[in-house]
Amino acid sequence: MQYRFVLWDKVQTLFLLVLILTLMPMSPLWALRCLLGTVLLLAPAHGSTPTFNFPKGRLQKCTNEGEIVQLSFIKTNPCITCRCRDGLVICDHERCDMTKTCHLLLLGQRIRPDSCCEQCKGCTTPDGAHEEGDEWPEPSDPCRVNHCFSGVITQSTVKCHTPCANPLPPAPGECCPRCPSCLLSGQVIAPGEQLTPRSDPCMTCQCDRNGTQSCSKRVCPALSCPASKTVRDQGQCCPRCKGTRRIKPSDGCVMGKRRFSAGQNFTLDPCTQCSCQGSTSVCARQSCPELACPLVHQVYSPDRCCPVCRRPERVRRVCRYAGQTYQVSGRHGRVGGVNGSVGLVLECLFLAFEGNMLII
Repeated sequence: MQYRFVLWDKVQTLFLLVLILTLMPMSPLWALRCLLGTVLLLAPAHGSTPTFNFPKGRLQKCTNEGEIVQLSFIKTNPCITCRCRDGLVICDHERCDMTKTCHLLLLGQRIRPDSCCEQCKGCTTPDGAHEEGDEWPEPSDPCRVNHCFSGVITQSTVKCHTPCANPLPPAPGECCPRCPSCLLSGQVIAPGEQLTPRSDPCMTCQCDRNGTQSCSKRVCPALSCPASKTVRDQGQCCPRCKGTRRIKPSDGCVMGKRRFSAGQNFTLDPCTQCSCQGSTSVCARQSCPELACPLVHQVYSPDRCCPVCRRPERVRRVCRYAGQTYQVSGRHGRVGGVNGSVGLVLECLFLAFEGNMLII
């Protein structure tokens, strides 16, 4: 984003400060500096409409077209670069988009020598370095995949889902069997496209160019942030880390609020065993089998990795008759009858999920 260099006099400064104190949440200002009775305003150069009118300041002019203009008071911010363009000082503010997805940033490590953005902590293996978000299979086993996220390599096994009776064998280099048609729950998948069922955001089915379909279930990567900093977005399979942290390159393996040295082994959760290799955490995460029950009936326990199907809660089976409650347990004696005569026999039966009295 570009900003103009504007100077304000003392009277304008007082008026401006009142506006800033009351309207800062709505203001398009990026920075405000006091300089010897003047105020430096970095205001958006293009494409932004203020929510209120400012007193007009004085645009800073320049003559050395194309040259960098050194501003002593912002030398400590490498994200701002000012140049002379069309006779005016225009400042560029570099955006670091990786902070939206990266949780661990390396202090002092820039993505380029001329950039202000810090590197996201990647993953190092004997085969080389991997960046944030990289995913790659094991060369010897296409069903074993690795995922790099903020200095953590998660190793897991692909879980295949085959929604057809007579699947074809996996294609060369692929893990999962294929179905002869690209039909999923009555919906046709076009060749080359993939589909995630609404019922399970962790499942992905894709149709290849030959018109065959393969489905697999994703294993969520281990996260380097504390549990209190995780969030699961609606409709997404896996949780993610909120915000960013800056760490030193020498901090080793960072997992949550803990740090581990090279060679240390540790347990992250019942599903995940990890080891610190150099400065990269390598975590083997167990893959859970697909369950036959719906998601609402799948429950986790603290000491188990995988969910189990919960038995539907037993319905209270009772009958109510003439103000009395009877359990479903057969006959409940006689009612009625006068002077020893035989009355009616009640039997409590469970029919269609409601207690019903059968009068015999």
